Amino acid sequence: MDDIVQQIRSILQERADPDIAASGRRFFKEEITVYGMKTAEVTKIAKSFLSTVLKREKEEIFSLCEELYASGYMEESFIASAWLPHLKDRFQEDDIRVF
Repeated sequence: MDDIVQQIRSILQERADPDIAASGRRFFKEEITVYGMKTAEVTKIAKSFLSTVLKREKEEIFSLCEELYASGYMEESFIASAWLPHLKDRFQEDDIRVF
């Protein structure tokens, strides 16, 4: 596991709010896995790591995003989804298979 992913997960666990998690689970019809954080707070976390992430090669960033998506936690998916648009200038036609 990459150090950035470990740091993100640690922050998400520390800031998790069981009441927000319960509210989120009631909101969705399907079962979801959440730490329990408001989207605005998750967005701030994503932005705090963005400059570090963007220094990496595109393939490494894709790998980080895949690891975050694979966790099944909504907040981790939000972070990966917040980073990817910042790579648009690096995308190539073959990248479509990643998506």
